[in-house]
Amino acid sequence: MNDAPLTKADIYAYAKNPLTRELTYRLLYYFRQELLFPQEFYTMEMAAESNLVNWLEFPTELNALLDQIEYIQRVSIDEDRGSVFYYHVFQFSVIEPHVPAKQGRMIGVVGPYFGDSKPTKERFKRNRMPV
Repeated sequence: MNDAPLTKADIYAYAKNPLTRELTYRLLYYFRQELLFPQEFYTMEMAAESNLVNWLEFPTELNALLDQIEYIQRVSIDEDRGSVFYYHVFQFSVIEPHVPAKQGRMIGVVGPYFGDSKPTKERFKRNRMPV
């Protein structure tokens, strides 16, 4: 067992991978080490990508890891009442033998987000281990 403190270099690969990005941040937050999380991955786009990749992995959704994902754009919607919200749009695909591979490239939309949204969800607490 290595008792050396964590460094940004130790965390980089986990933050870079969309599948592990969100949980990596949550664990760091839980242990009050979120400053170690690389800032280049602490953006709304990166958080949305991680959220989409994790959601699509569920058996009730795509039930597959993505082989390719590409950020397309941010789409803003201005309601009549003056509140603006937005979505992040991605294009993705999987390869055989997954059944969705027959669909070719697909579109995923993540949101809604608001102007004051942060890349992390505030619903988890430091006193509860993230799952």
